Amino acid sequence: GGGTVGITNNYTNDGNGSAYFSTPSGDGKGDLQYNFAAPVALSALTSVSFDFYVDPATATTNGTFSPVLRFNMLENGSFAGSLVFEYFYQNQSAAPEGTWITQSSTLNS
Repeated sequence: GGGTVGITNNYTNDGNGSAYFSTPSGDGKGDLQYNFAAPVALSALTSVSFDFYVDPATATTNGTFSPVLRFNMLENGSFAGSLVFEYFYQNQSAAPEGTWITQSSTLNS
């Protein structure tokens, strides 16, 4: 617990702001959520990507922590599961610290 989530200019890559997650321990968690105006079919999704940065001065001792891109899926209007993209599981290694990482996946190809 005790984590912080927000939009700040602490770390910027190609713009003037970024999502910022901070937690005092491995117990913290935070979410930012974007809801589309209408559902989007997974078959229409061809690729996804996002950039993230792990500050080595503030990284936890558990190197498996990194941002996650999650798509919640509906079936007949009800929650049916999630499609999750996470660096550790996509790359089978901890996210590097001190450098910007682009996490991307190509779908339906």
